[in-house]
Amino acid sequence: MSFEWPQIWGFSFAFVGLVLLFRRKVDVGIQGRPASFVITGKWAIILSLLIIALGLFVGFQVPKHLKIDSCLDGGGKYNYQTNLCEHK
Repeated sequence: MSFEWPQIWGFSFAFVGLVLLFRRKVDVGIQGRPASFVITGKWAIILSLLIIALGLFVGFQVPKHLKIDSCLDGGGKYNYQTNLCEHK
């Protein structure tokens, strides 16, 4: 199984969310500068879970939609029952 860039980005994003979940602390600010403020407690957990969910969505769903889009852009017809691109 080969991974494409959307999957790598999505799963990396989910991994960052997992790290933030275990730390239970999210530093907010501009990179290279001190943090403007820190989110802790239940809000850090909620934000971490949202980051994980977004990462998993990008990792699993976006490549499928890119495959469908490239099929339709190439003049094909996408069969949703078989998950295959049919060219005329």
